[in-house]
Amino acid sequence: MSDALLLHLSDLHFCQNKERDPGPLLRQLLCKAVGTVVEEAGPDVRVGLVVTGDLIDSSETPPERIAEVFQSFVGDLRQVLGSAPIVLLPGNHDRRIGGVFAPWSTRAMQDLAAAVSGDGCTYVHAPNADEPLAHPVHELSSVLGVQVVAYDSTHAIEGKVSAGGLFRTTDLLAVPGIVGCDKPVVLLLHHHLVPTPVTDVGVMDTSHTTWFERTFVQRFLPWLVSFADREELFMTALGAGTTLTLLNSLGSATVVLHGHKHYPTARLLRATQAGDGDVLIASAGSSGTLEHYRALGPQERTFLWPSFNAVTFRGDDVSIETIFFSPKGTRPNVRQTLARATRKGPSWDGAPVQGPVISEVRVESDEAEFLLTPGGVGLWDVSCVRRLGAPHNSVRPYQEPLEALPRAGITGERVGVEPSGRVTLLVQPGETSYRATSALVRNVGEARRRHLGEAFSPFQSVSLKVRRGARLARLVLRGLPRAAEITFGTLTDLNTGQERPVRLEPADDGVALVVPFCPARRLLRIHWPLETA
Repeated sequence: MSDALLLHLSDLHFCQNKERDPGPLLRQLLCKAVGTVVEEAGPDVRVGLVVTGDLIDSSETPPERIAEVFQSFVGDLRQVLGSAPIVLLPGNHDRRIGGVFAPWSTRAMQDLAAAVSGDGCTYVHAPNADEPLAHPVHELSSVLGVQVVAYDSTHAIEGKVSAGGLFRTTDLLAVPGIVGCDKPVVLLLHHHLVPTPVTDVGVMDTSHTTWFERTFVQRFLPWLVSFADREELFMTALGAGTTLTLLNSLGSATVVLHGHKHYPTARLLRATQAGDGDVLIASAGSSGTLEHYRALGPQERTFLWPSFNAVTFRGDDVSIETIFFSPKGTRPNVRQTLARATRKGPSWDGAPVQGPVISEVRVESDEAEFLLTPGGVGLWDVSCVRRLGAPHNSVRPYQEPLEALPRAGITGERVGVEPSGRVTLLVQPGETSYRATSALVRNVGEARRRHLGEAFSPFQSVSLKVRRGARLARLVLRGLPRAAEITFGTLTDLNTGQERPVRLEPADDGVALVVPFCPARRLLRIHWPLETA
């Protein structure tokens, strides 16, 4: 059989309120990006598409709004997919108000099924509360040459508050032919079986809620239950560990595709018992939102480009890529490989993939040099020199947020203060500098005294955010006693949120984190422990 391509979308969150809804432009850009991937795959590749939940943002969305958006969306997909099968699964947002609040409902998914019923190749898997949660998807199985099973993990019909669900082994075992299948088994679901990076410690987003809701989440919940303001507590589906054990014991090479957490990642879980199968797990990012997360500290958020995954089946080989697309349509897509593996009976022989490489050198160098000097009691003063090595007018200037404690005194020629109170530095080709007094905490006692709450950590750091591909990225820290002994470095991919350790180099009287040929959207950070005295 020819190669097969499964486009894995998730977490569209269409039909948001007017303030948050990205509107038809993002939907059109998503369909365009899907079309580009299909075109690049070639005319002989068999194609299918699945959306693993959170199709809409809230279960209370009016039927006419659901019909308007999804008839248009499926119509646009048909322009690039032809008659390829499309499978839609529910997420917690399709079942509950805002994805969290009761009642658990089937109404929105029924409205959605009715909206796309005229398209004979679009299938909605959304069982009622008293029906089996797992069903084979024959239309997609025949196209891909694998056994596809859809599982509705949103079963949470009781309780007033939940974004989680339920996994039941009986529902999977009831699927004909799933035990000892001689083909790869592809399991489609919404919730995660293994926590994903970044979000497993993330705080619930309350930026668009009322004062009462923010106070309830940020103050009352963590007072009542430790870390109750964190996403993971309410977002996990019950029975994930049992389900993973079952998937191994099926005796088949299994691929699990899910969404829910809005971050693309992949893991290979090998069997430990003879005759069991391996499980390759891949999550998709959000295809319909600009997901924010706090990679730059508790006060400053960055955002991911919307994305989807492309799963390619080539004989016994499978590869999984993430395709990020510009939310404004101004930049080309970015493709990043998550995993590659070859099926050998019930096992996956995983092949290491090359990390992201620079696709375009936009600047010759991107550098930041920090000098620490003792400031107020228990504090550091900070001087920083920023250099952007590029010809004048070749790169558009941008505002870079500065990391410093509240009420720190920050001065510099290109320092500005936004109406929100955020302090920024205008970065453009050439060199600029700023100085911040009482900018960083120096010891644990001062950190505790300032009631940093969730932001408290016995570590401090400085960072450099590389916005454009640079031939050389360099972050330097000076003025810290015993820096060579106590510091360590990390490099974070701001497309996926993945953080990796990086070795530091000596630099005069300090240390440096150097990344040659650094791709765009990377965060370089040098950390050190706070003083205890």
